[in-house]
Amino acid sequence: ARVFIKKKLTHVISIDAECKLFFDKDLVKIKELSSAIAQTYGANKASIFQVAADMNSKHQCFVDVLDVLKANKITNLSILTEARK
Repeated sequence: ARVFIKKKLTHVISIDAECKLFFDKDLVKIKELSSAIAQTYGANKASIFQVAADMNSKHQCFVDVLDVLKANKITNLSILTEARK
């Protein structure tokens, strides 16, 4: 199993247009994401999770990420947005 514990406080979960998931720029599968969140949050309960989704990604991919956060009892999260141009 991969180890994802990092010393920083803020962690970004990104979803690209093809629904590929990245945890702090590391490509992960949905099950690995759950493990990464659990390890990170377990190491530091003050961790902040930010979710950024490509505007062309499927809504379900975003919902899946939120479900993983919820399953790990994460309440300290934010959604990153970008102003329309």
